Amino acid sequence: MAQDESFFSRLPFITDFQHVFQHEAYHPLPEDWWLVITDIRNSTQAVAAGRYREVNSLAGCTVAALLNALRPLEIPYVFGGDGASFCIPPSHVEVVRDVLAGCQHLAEHYFGLSMRASLLPYREISSSASLAVCRYQQAQHLQQTFFSGQGLLVAEALIKESDQWAVPQGADLSTADFSGFECRWQAIPSPKEWMVSCIVAARTPDTKQRLDLYQQLIHKMDVLAHTLPFDASGLELTLDPSQLRSETLVRTASGANATWSAFKLRLETLLGKVMMLLKLHLGGVHWGEYKQETRANTDFRKLDGYYRCIFAADENELAPLKAWLEEQKMAGRLFYGLHLSHAAQLTCLISESRQRHVHFIDGCQGGYALAAQALKAQEAAMVLQR
Repeated sequence: MAQDESFFSRLPFITDFQHVFQHEAYHPLPEDWWLVITDIRNSTQAVAAGRYREVNSLAGCTVAALLNALRPLEIPYVFGGDGASFCIPPSHVEVVRDVLAGCQHLAEHYFGLSMRASLLPYREISSSASLAVCRYQQAQHLQQTFFSGQGLLVAEALIKESDQWAVPQGADLSTADFSGFECRWQAIPSPKEWMVSCIVAARTPDTKQRLDLYQQLIHKMDVLAHTLPFDASGLELTLDPSQLRSETLVRTASGANATWSAFKLRLETLLGKVMMLLKLHLGGVHWGEYKQETRANTDFRKLDGYYRCIFAADENELAPLKAWLEEQKMAGRLFYGLHLSHAAQLTCLISESRQRHVHFIDGCQGGYALAAQALKAQEAAMVLQR
């Protein structure tokens, strides 16, 4: 593997969450790398129509497809609820372009949703918006990328303004492998009054100052920032066909018979419930510990220019945080968006052996998508006031 391609895999892991707010933890992205940005067009309307599970699923499918295509190469990426962002070396641009075309075909022809997918050379924005990465390891099988700088945010805004870097939709799914994508958990009830989807955007362009502000936010959140937002006891696999619909659609799109796919998926899910109940040890998997591992491998906080997190809170815990956020907004230091629901949902990537599994969490009824809408409304209101 070329030295440039292995840039990310050579980076050391950060294991102390506090250290991800230190400027020295980040390494500049190579100048010749490319940025991949995907999102669901009109996701707010889709969420309002009750399709938030499908929106999350398509974002998860994109992650699965790109990681499958590039394996064993490790790349920086982040799941954003209604989309995902990646950084890739230049040698893999054409492969990724084909995969994205297949992902768009899946969205359009099987889910009835429109996916925006773009490939943008980092050089296009690097002079005005930097991007650096660090590798954070929360658990044995949960290795996340945290991003500093505004590179991803600027890239996202740019691709929405112009189709110059847009990827044309593919004619079929032959270019995309969605192996590993799963969406089988019921909605997870909050152990407190609320499940909160939170997005905070520091307004300063200075990278170190942005990290400092996010660290202040973490201190203000105190235990909320460091606690996984659900208990393992809240995890239950679903047998509801409507909740298994996304995974059934993906299997059907990949060539399986629709009726057989639905039946087989329910059967596999039922077997999973039984193995967890009996705490069996099969296929190298300790099924009695699977829920605890799922909880540990859930990405409930992330940094991609914005600070995003999912946390559980009672109203008396949330009130002082809201007051602080509003105070900081009025002082011109940040914008923020909060979305409250009573449950969260998981979108999962599972290895063939099931010994590695990573889980993306979002709030139900809109989560990150609606929190982002609230944040953008604050930004728009500020522009109107000028």
